[in-house]
Amino acid sequence: MPEHSTEDGVVGRRGMLLVAATISQFGGSVAQQGTVVLGVFFAATYGLSLPQMGAVVSSLTLGLVISGLVVGTLVDRYGPRRVLFVGTLLLVAASTIIGVIQPLAPTVVFLFLLGLALGVVPLAGTKAILMAWPLEHRGLPMGIRQMGVPIGAMVAALALPPLASRFGLHPLYFGFAALIAAGGFIFCAVLPPSRPAARKALHDTVPLRREAHSLIVPALCGFLLVWGQYALATYTIPFLHGRDGISIPAAGALLAVAQVGGAVARMLLGHISDRLNGRRDLVLLASALGGVLLACVLAVLPVHVPIIVLVPLWLGLGMTMVGWNALMLTWSGERVSVQNAGAAIGITTSAILLGAAISASGFGVIVEISGGYHVAWLSLAAILAVAALILLFQQRWSVRSVTSVRTEPTLAARN
Repeated sequence: MPEHSTEDGVVGRRGMLLVAATISQFGGSVAQQGTVVLGVFFAATYGLSLPQMGAVVSSLTLGLVISGLVVGTLVDRYGPRRVLFVGTLLLVAASTIIGVIQPLAPTVVFLFLLGLALGVVPLAGTKAILMAWPLEHRGLPMGIRQMGVPIGAMVAALALPPLASRFGLHPLYFGFAALIAAGGFIFCAVLPPSRPAARKALHDTVPLRREAHSLIVPALCGFLLVWGQYALATYTIPFLHGRDGISIPAAGALLAVAQVGGAVARMLLGHISDRLNGRRDLVLLASALGGVLLACVLAVLPVHVPIIVLVPLWLGLGMTMVGWNALMLTWSGERVSVQNAGAAIGITTSAILLGAAISASGFGVIVEISGGYHVAWLSLAAILAVAALILLFQQRWSVRSVTSVRTEPTLAARN
């Protein structure tokens, strides 16, 4: 009986942790992905071209890039709970200020600051889940937590275009502040405190520089694969509305369908990788190849395709181009010792978001130079193919550090 009671308690704490982490990620995703969805409204409000629109959206992403290089180490040193609490306060302040100000220049500055603070949400959540589950069962909960990203993006795609059309661009950031505050503080309440002795032991064991080479492949592949995710998120509405005359709400609904596919894939791909004994690279390879195929389909897509055809296509696009993210972060954290997992995930996140920042405007430049989307989609297929080749030929098992991750007590076991 005592053993069953202890096991039930661990399962219960893990369940609460997972729910709270997913809610927190959802709130952060609505703000992050919502800014991407609102790109067309930034363009309309300030008279921006496609590349300029991409640059404004990328200011938030650039803040996230820098954040990932710093916040992961802070999470390793001070624990997810403390870093998340401070970060949530900063997020609420930055989002509220964006809701108040109107000129473009200060808006861009505070979008950048919002991105700087947003890094605490995925990194605190990912580190907590990584330490709460053993290696062989980690992919599924990581995928569930990361479902908060496409679900938040789906809600943003459905709700924000009509809300922005009615109330304007800036007031929506008051709503972002409320969602971030609710999710962040709920997660802080569930997270166990990080004990000083445990933090010091974790921080002092293995210098990150000794393991940095293990992060080259996941960081590089994440940088390349995210081109598909952000091209899809940023340009679905302009592509369908401008080329096919589909209304903005209908195009937003198709983007929401893609996010549903991404949410399902994050959970499904994590589960499949667990069943393959942690071979995350094989599942990531399959996802990348699927993205290559569907990008080529977009390149030859006829004009005025019926919605009934576009729905399954955008579902597949979401599964291949959005669903890989959680698995990449899990793989990155598993390739180093557990005391450096937060920093490793942060570095990989920064590489992914650097690719996002470049792709948001870079894809638009290709569209404008080529005079259409055909070359842009083919260029995206080539980029995803490079990621697939790297995953195909990399030697994962030669650099992976499993023992330290397997033997480290989990958060649930320590508290």
